[in-house]
Amino acid sequence: MYIANNPISQEYDGLIIELRKLNTLIDRENGYFIQVFLGKDKIAFAAPPLQLNGTTLVEFKSLFAKLGYQVSYDATTKSINGMKNGQKITLKVGSKSAVVNGKTITLSQIPFIGNGITMVPLRFVAEASGLEVSWNAFNRNILIASKEEQILHTVAKNVEYSNQYHLEGYMNTYHEDYPKYDQLYDTASVLFTDYEFYTTLDSADIVSSTASEVTVRVVQTIRFAPNNDYKDYRTDGLITLKKDGGGMWAVIAEGTPNITPL
Repeated sequence: MYIANNPISQEYDGLIIELRKLNTLIDRENGYFIQVFLGKDKIAFAAPPLQLNGTTLVEFKSLFAKLGYQVSYDATTKSINGMKNGQKITLKVGSKSAVVNGKTITLSQIPFIGNGITMVPLRFVAEASGLEVSWNAFNRNILIASKEEQILHTVAKNVEYSNQYHLEGYMNTYHEDYPKYDQLYDTASVLFTDYEFYTTLDSADIVSSTASEVTVRVVQTIRFAPNNDYKDYRTDGLITLKKDGGGMWAVIAEGTPNITPL
């Protein structure tokens, strides 16, 4: 939503003006309300993140600092340098070329300056630091974290949304190619509407991992309200996750769990 005379909106307008100078097309509302997290910590930026043609750009100082880089800026060459544990990242305002430890890489979008704030492609910087980046279109959140943290985040959100009876959020943790996705949606809709229950995530352990798929052993305890017909029970089973289009690990398959009445 665009709100006139809102300071954040005005800051965003300044960035849009700079982008027009660069002949870049942008959806005016596309960058609003994007939140970026490093693990569980939300990153505070001097200007709101924005998206251009599928690439998220953020204010560079806050991002580099949060990732632990020492930053320097050469006003003459308009070069941004980040140093961390012997690694050097260099980006240049107005250039699609970046350098990581001497290796030149082509960026998806050029860094630029708007209202005195330098914006850089988030995914490039975060992945250069060795972390994964996932975009969640459902809540417009970006998570920067290790592969293991990304996976366990999805498992935890699945349980969290279930306890909130949040159907759309719950289904968002499942991959669009999940078999019988529509059937799962209908089943969850009935459960969330007709039953009172609470799920505790007892443990989640990665048991196998490849570049494209991960298997996690999940143990959960489900307890029902006294007025429900169901009895409490514990499940112990395997789920498989696969990255979706935004880089988020999502559930693609679930094995039949062992069920223990309580």
